[in-house]
Amino acid sequence: RDLAGLGEEEQLELQGHRCAGCGSQLTGYGLLFGKNYLPCRYLDKLMCRQYCHNDDHRVIPRRVLHQYDYVPHRVCRAAAAFLDEIHHCPCLDISKIAPDLIAKTQALRHIRSLRL
Repeated sequence: RDLAGLGEEEQLELQGHRCAGCGSQLTGYGLLFGKNYLPCRYLDKLMCRQYCHNDDHRVIPRRVLHQYDYVPHRVCRAAAAFLDEIHHCPCLDISKIAPDLIAKTQALRHIRSLRL
């Protein structure tokens, strides 16, 4: 139950059994090859393995900020490319996204004091 609180079957139904990236048909378990999709934990969508998902794993900023989760999760190709592009970019303002995080974390308080 990771896809925005839904299970895979519910998410398949919600997406109309279509890939969120390219719209191709998503199928469950086949006799020989299994399911033809993987979850993108960045977008909380199911993506086809043929075009949109390579089973790449990345740390997801939202999970770091809200759950202190630094574990790399499965992401689709587009999300992997985006996360790679912004990896060294200070584009998230923690004081606006999670202001309580600064108050709780000594290292962040110290960094903030250096910036001010």
